[in-house]
Amino acid sequence: MSIVFFCQNCGARFDVDAHAAGKQGRCKHCGQKMVVPQAGSLASLAATPHLARAMATATAARVTADASSAEGGPDWLARMGSQAVLAPLTVDRMPGLRKPKPKLTPMDDAPDENSNPYALVEAPKTRRVSVGSSKPAGEVKILWRRQLGTIQKAFRWINETAYLISVPFIMLIFLGAMMHNRPMALLGAAVVVVLNIGRIVSGLANIVVIPFRESPLQGILFLIPPITFFYMANHWSKLRKPTQRVMGPLLTIGLVILAFTFIPSLSGKAAASGGVKGRLKATVTDLKQSIQSEAGQLKNLDLKSLAAPAPAESKPAGGSDGPGALQQLETKVQGAKEMIRNQADQIRQSAQPQ
Repeated sequence: MSIVFFCQNCGARFDVDAHAAGKQGRCKHCGQKMVVPQAGSLASLAATPHLARAMATATAARVTADASSAEGGPDWLARMGSQAVLAPLTVDRMPGLRKPKPKLTPMDDAPDENSNPYALVEAPKTRRVSVGSSKPAGEVKILWRRQLGTIQKAFRWINETAYLISVPFIMLIFLGAMMHNRPMALLGAAVVVVLNIGRIVSGLANIVVIPFRESPLQGILFLIPPITFFYMANHWSKLRKPTQRVMGPLLTIGLVILAFTFIPSLSGKAAASGGVKGRLKATVTDLKQSIQSEAGQLKNLDLKSLAAPAPAESKPAGGSDGPGALQQLETKVQGAKEMIRNQADQIRQSAQPQ
C-alpha cells in the first residue's frame, strides 16, 4: 500500500511506500521540508493546497457563525454565503458598471500596418524627364509642318483610293482563273499591278516627308542610307504604319506574279517555259505586255470625243446620228458579256456527265 500526498508549498504530488509514514523529507521541486503523513489519515488529503484552503475557509466561516450566534446577532448572511472560493468581482466584470468604450475618431478607422491580410503593391516611381530649354516653334516652322502634313494626307488618300479601286480587279483575277479566261485575268492583273506601284510610290514619298517635317536638314540626312536605317530604328513608332503601306502593295504584286506562275489556268506560256525561273520570266513578260497594251489604249482614247456630240456632216440622209464613241463602248461591253456567257456555257457543258 502506498501513501499519496502533496507538497503544501508548490502542490507537487508524491507517491511513497507505507513504511515511510512519519518520516521527514524535502520536496525535490521547491525544497520545502515536510513529514510523510500516515496512511489513510486526512493529513494526506489536507496536504493538497486547494483542499487546505477550502478547509480553512469552512473552519473560519463556522467560527464566525458560532460567534454571531453566541452574541445573538443575525446569522443569515453567513449561512447564505457560498463556501466555494470565487474570484472577486471588479468593475470591468460587472456589465451594469462597465465603463463605456471611447468613440472612434476618423484616425482610428485607418488600418494598422499589420492588420491588413493582403499585400499592397506600391505605386511605381515615375522618372522625372528633364525638359529641354528649347524655344517654342515659330510661325514659320508651324506653317512648314502644316504644309507637309497636308502633303502627307494627300499621299495617304492616294494609297487608300488605289487600294479600293484595286479590289474589283483582284476579284476579276479570281473570276478569270475560275472561268479559265486568261485575258480577263491578265486585264485585272495589269490594273492591280499598276495601282499597287502607285501605292508604293505614294508610300515611299510619305515616309520621306516625315523627317522633313522636323527640319529640312533632318530630311536631307534621311536620304543617306546608313542614317536612314538609324532614323527608322529610333522613330519606328512614327514610321510603322507608313512602312506597312509600302509592304502591303509589294506583297500584293508578289502574290499576283505567283498566281500567274503556278496556277494552270493562268500560267499559259509560262507553263511551257520549264523551271521556276523560266515561268517567272514569262509571267513578268506577259504582265508587262498587258500593262503596255492597256496604257496604249488609254493614250489613244480621246476623252473629248466621248462628251462631244457627233458632227452634222456625219449624219446619214435619214437624219439619225451615226455610231459615235459611246455606241462603240456599248458594243464592246455587249461583246464582253457574250464572251463571258459563252465561257459559262462551256464550263457547264464540260461539268455535265457524259
